[in-house]
Amino acid sequence: MLTVDVSLMGLDDLQGVAAVYQHTFNASPWNEGWELEAASERLKGLLAAPNGLGVVASREGVVIGFALGYLEPWVTGMHFRLKEMCTLPREQRQGVGAFLLDFLLRTLKERGVLQVFCETRAGVPAETFLRHAGFRTLNVLALGRRL
Repeated sequence: MLTVDVSLMGLDDLQGVAAVYQHTFNASPWNEGWELEAASERLKGLLAAPNGLGVVASREGVVIGFALGYLEPWVTGMHFRLKEMCTLPREQRQGVGAFLLDFLLRTLKERGVLQVFCETRAGVPAETFLRHAGFRTLNVLALGRRL
């Protein structure tokens, strides 16, 4: 893996992060159709939330991946809800995501976080990546309703 810099995400990273999000989630297997402005608004909302926290991976000043979510107080202590994580498709399978996730998990542990939760679709590469990183299926049911 070429040199990758990982740091805490700031609002000044949003333009690069939104571009990575758009590029990644408009590609297979997601094919979601994100416009750059909508991606930026989504990510800004997460990062700017009172307990928002993100990390960003870059190479030579260009964002190539990120992880973003928020801290949640819970009865047993602090949890982290990982809402979005991606690496540019051309950077995948090169260790960038693992490096990024490791940095995030170390940062969370230093802040006293006890558990990390996330969601992904079954059968996509993200599921394999997360399982390899030690995430496991929880006994929960995700429900939704169109309005």
